[in-house]
Amino acid sequence: KKNLISLDFLGKEISYISFDPVNSEQIFFIKQIKEKNALFSATYLEKEISRSPLLENLLAYSLLDGNLFWLDKDGFLFQSDLTGRKISDFNREAFSLKKEAKYEIFVFQRKIFLKEDGNFFSFNRNAQSFEKISEKTKEVKRSPDLKKLVYFTDYEIGVFFLRDIESEEPKRKEGEKLFLIRFSEKIENLFWYTSHYLVFNIGNVIKIAEIDDRDRLNMYDMGQFKNPQISWDKIDKKLYILDGENFYSSEKLIK
Repeated sequence: KKNLISLDFLGKEISYISFDPVNSEQIFFIKQIKEKNALFSATYLEKEISRSPLLENLLAYSLLDGNLFWLDKDGFLFQSDLTGRKISDFNREAFSLKKEAKYEIFVFQRKIFLKEDGNFFSFNRNAQSFEKISEKTKEVKRSPDLKKLVYFTDYEIGVFFLRDIESEEPKRKEGEKLFLIRFSEKIENLFWYTSHYLVFNIGNVIKIAEIDDRDRLNMYDMGQFKNPQISWDKIDKKLYILDGENFYSSEKLIK
């Protein structure tokens, strides 16, 4: 506890806090000022906030390689440097926004994705527009090899390929979408187990499934619990399970 640093100095009505990818002592955050969103930076050790907003009238942003990617209130996507100086814009026509929706931006391998509540979109640079990948999406997670995204709803799992995959089978094309599987019960938690397998729970059963859909999808039951909440530690290679008041840890599952 002695190492905790309070962020109370940021004030109220803040959201979308993230670390500067280059300087971990600096953070970025959105603050609502007079019903408008503004992006600020701050150094949390000195408790100093940038005097003026870096960007204004934005709905969401993401950081990558010293750049800001952000969606403005009119539905246009931009790229700026970390001072807010605009570098480029992307879509020719405004993305149709929903008034009460929550927006998130993800940038992976220079590809831009937008999540609008449960609607998940990828940005097509050639067409300069967003293309819908799925609806009712709960979460989006990148694989350890950085070549794939998994997205899932309450009942379905899909994979989006960020790069061409030529060195392994089955081969995949960049931008390819793979519908993996549908269940009759809800998917509660899902993680990448390796870059080729997923771990998740369906009801009381924890499962592992491969993403190779040739012939028949291989899937295995790891165990059954009353009401499991699972978490995969990609560093220790262990699966942790909270089942009521009981907490379990697997052995190291990957060497």
